[in-house]
Amino acid sequence: MSKGQFDKAFNELTHRRREVLLKFLAYETDEAIAQSLNISQATVRQHIKVICEEFGLENEFPDERRSKRADLMALFQRYKPELVVGKTPRETATLEQINQNSIADKNFVGRESAIAHLNNFDSQGAKVILIQAKGGVGKTTLARNYLQQKDYYNFQIEAYYGLAFIYSITSFKEKAQDFANKSYNSSKDDSDELSEWSIGHRYIFLGLTYKNLGDTQKAFQMYNQAVTFADDNHYAQIKARALTGLAELYRRQQEFETAFSYHSKAIEVLEKIGAKCDLAEGYYQLGLTYQKMKELAKSRKNFDKAILLFREIEAPKQVEKVRHAMENSENNSAT
Repeated sequence: MSKGQFDKAFNELTHRRREVLLKFLAYETDEAIAQSLNISQATVRQHIKVICEEFGLENEFPDERRSKRADLMALFQRYKPELVVGKTPRETATLEQINQNSIADKNFVGRESAIAHLNNFDSQGAKVILIQAKGGVGKTTLARNYLQQKDYYNFQIEAYYGLAFIYSITSFKEKAQDFANKSYNSSKDDSDELSEWSIGHRYIFLGLTYKNLGDTQKAFQMYNQAVTFADDNHYAQIKARALTGLAELYRRQQEFETAFSYHSKAIEVLEKIGAKCDLAEGYYQLGLTYQKMKELAKSRKNFDKAILLFREIEAPKQVEKVRHAMENSENNSAT
């Protein structure tokens, strides 16, 4: 962006967005900005998102996984540094960490070209980078050094809740609990560092994790927080996933009428937005609820809907999952 384009964008900001921007540049938290301007934190985040777009800092990917706040700060440090007031303790610590990481590692020699190659992928917007080579050549060391240099703090938190969920469906329950706690405790203080995508899916994956770990109370808490977050940020798909999760929890507690209410709300939202994968899961979960109530004809009807949608999106493993549930239902009715 040129200086002229920058000035034009700055001068065209509304009064409210300029107020939010100046407080953001002073390193005030979303909570502090919301309190001082008497608006919600969700409104603060929305203002900052629009400000980024007006300065040409739109997200490259539709899922909004990459926050543009750092880019916005850098833009003002370049063209209007007088508006950037000081550094937070967190930023100072980050800079110190980057400086420490720049010190040569005596066990990491001759890999500058590999790091440059990874940086090239990153600059092109790669969402996944896979390092492949024979065993013992230093793949893990390369990955660790690269990530330390990049300081991907927000991706670290995302990794926590992803690993928590993965471990929760294996026998490593203690690891699942550990990563879930890390994600939950880190994210409570650092929500302003995460994109809306990350915040919403953190609640969903933690809800799934705590459900798998048998902590129903915490699972309810995560799903309800997901619904609140989705309502505040108009994130329909997150809300529908949370509603489906709540329906499953109520089914487990034998509260079928409440479960049906949440199933119905979730499916209505998902049909409206056309999210086939989540809609298929919604029908599958509804089929399981009918199955639990011994209403096998209605269960079969919803299982069939789920299979049809899973086939449309070419998800054979999910089709297999539904078929397995149908077979269990038929076997139980035969006995």
